[in-house]
Amino acid sequence: MTLTNKIELSKGIVSMDLSSNGTLLTIDESGNYREYSLADYKLLNSLKTTVENSIWNRRVSFSTNGEFIVYGVPDTTDIDVYSTISKELKYKISKGYHQGHVISTVTDDFNKYFVSTSKDGRAFLWNLQTGNHVFSFPKRDQSINIARFDSEGIVVAFGGEDGIIQLYNILTMKLAQTIKNEKPIRAMLFIGNKYIVSLDKEDRVILWRTADGKQVKIMIENNITITKMSLSADEKFLFLSTVKGTVILYNLTDHKIVNFSYITVNNALSITNVITIKNSGDLIVSDIKGHIYFYSSSEEQQALSKYIKAKKYQEAYRMIMQNDMLKFTKEAEVLELVWKKALQTSKEMLDTDSGDILKIELLLEPFKIVPEKKEIINVIINDFKQYEMLNKFIEKENYYLAYDIVSKYPSLEKTKAYKKLDTIWQDYFRRAKIKLFEKNGENEAREMLSKFSGINDKAYTIKNLFLQKNSYLAFQNFLKTKKYGMLLDLVAKNRFLETNPEYQEVINTIDKVYIDMKLGIKKGTLDVAKEKADFLRTVGVYIEDVSESFAEIEIHKQFLIIAKKNDLSQIFAMVDKYPYLNNYPIVQNLEKHWNEVVFETQELASHGEIDKIDNLLSEFYKITSRYNKMANIFKIAYLSDLHNTVADNIDGLIIVAVLLQRGIQNYLKLFGLDQEIEDLIDDVRAKGLDNIDLTKMEIGKISEWTPEKIKNSIIEK
Repeated sequence: MTLTNKIELSKGIVSMDLSSNGTLLTIDESGNYREYSLADYKLLNSLKTTVENSIWNRRVSFSTNGEFIVYGVPDTTDIDVYSTISKELKYKISKGYHQGHVISTVTDDFNKYFVSTSKDGRAFLWNLQTGNHVFSFPKRDQSINIARFDSEGIVVAFGGEDGIIQLYNILTMKLAQTIKNEKPIRAMLFIGNKYIVSLDKEDRVILWRTADGKQVKIMIENNITITKMSLSADEKFLFLSTVKGTVILYNLTDHKIVNFSYITVNNALSITNVITIKNSGDLIVSDIKGHIYFYSSSEEQQALSKYIKAKKYQEAYRMIMQNDMLKFTKEAEVLELVWKKALQTSKEMLDTDSGDILKIELLLEPFKIVPEKKEIINVIINDFKQYEMLNKFIEKENYYLAYDIVSKYPSLEKTKAYKKLDTIWQDYFRRAKIKLFEKNGENEAREMLSKFSGINDKAYTIKNLFLQKNSYLAFQNFLKTKKYGMLLDLVAKNRFLETNPEYQEVINTIDKVYIDMKLGIKKGTLDVAKEKADFLRTVGVYIEDVSESFAEIEIHKQFLIIAKKNDLSQIFAMVDKYPYLNNYPIVQNLEKHWNEVVFETQELASHGEIDKIDNLLSEFYKITSRYNKMANIFKIAYLSDLHNTVADNIDGLIIVAVLLQRGIQNYLKLFGLDQEIEDLIDDVRAKGLDNIDLTKMEIGKISEWTPEKIKNSIIEK
């Protein structure tokens, strides 16, 4: 890539990201926030914050729209959120939540939430706009080092010092998956919603499958200390920055390192950030000294395109060999098409009586700069020097020598001469089979095939033709009557029948039916899918897949009946059990509506407005799979009720002691003993109300919450 611009600041860049408006957001060690235009690199906005940060910390994050800066204040349990618009502290979160120092913060892609994690193993979900507490994740025994939202804002991952990655679904507030790594996690990155990449403290980069938590591959395992990770826009490549001032390029398609030093910054300074510009594929890199580098491949792509149009293929390939990412551009695809066309033209020229080797060598010469292409060219030209000999053997009906020369020079297999040779063999074999099945025609059939008896693979086919005459008769009968199941059983017992062209046609037909069945299920044409499944069941192949498909078809049919009735409870229950039903528009619309209601009620919960929450959530009260999420919303509302009671009577808690005792008792009965209520109890005890006796209180479970347990106020009897 080409270095197109460079910004030099006096302090190292702690955090760097792109806003949804296409601007660059940065913050340095001294807490100076700067926003730059990517069009002309001009400074658009700046803000001096009071928080200083160490260069490698993970406590700083930006909202996607660039309006907020979220800070975990160093060496404290506090979080400061700044507005880049008003250029002041918007709100502060302190006391009653994190008990250990805040280690990391991360925002979602929709400017709704952010998550904070701390050294004491706690993690909280917050409303980004207001700073209101939304959810407390279960406390872990060791520190939670990093958190990361997926691109849909539905799943949040937590990586801990214990090496464990936990995935939580914030729609249900339930643990979705647990991934166990051997070493502490210090960075993570989602790839779509199916995979997650982790970076541990031994600098191992590992790919995990989110569905089952299984390790897919250890992608990188070496002594290079990796600092940050970034995905290409198409999620086919991973960029990994290092302390040695390099960026590693990793291909996620074939799982290979393309280049260990794809980019090397000046002076080999430690890279603190690497981000990808989604619409262009360009990279922005920052280092420990405060330099920001802008790398672009667009100019190189334009130059590559010009070379191709000018037919300067050698120059084009030189560019690609110097920049690995150019291999994966549209220009490289065009160049590859040019190569294939030149190769095909060469073969067509060689595949004539007047093939001019010299002319062909000149045509292919520009492509010899690529080692693997040079080898292909040399092999083809060398093989085609035997082309005339192949034609002579065919003309003289010396088929043994003809096949022998093709086996030695495999490029000849694509020639007209070889196709002619193969057609001759197929014709002889077809006529021999017909003659064999005639009365007293065996000797004549042998005579027909004698010219091929010295060719190994043909000799085997000929031998089995005569040995398995009855099997051939049965094969032809099953083929004619379309009894494919019996035909496949016959072939399984008589492997020589696999050489029959008709057998491959049958296999292709069955495979096509299988694909049509799967497409039918996906597109919702269930009757077509069932018809294909019925056929495959009679054939006896794809037994397990067909059984699963029958079950899936029935599930789709049941779902469509339920959807017509608009039975929300059953719709959500089925979707939770069978995630593939999410593709239906009705499900997507319901999920969108649910998310909107949840977000609104979370805001109301921070003010303790039970009646409004109850009214908004009432339409979902029959959906048991959402009870956990609803319980957490009411829990936050009741906590607000209790906190307000304390705040309103701070100078006379003894007056409301009975109410607080009752409220705490109700809370424990509804939600159990959790960190939030423990913190509140500690707070009121510290304020003088030390007669709260938990031993006499009933401890319930939040997992057993139901809408029937809703109270207008947590302090009511």
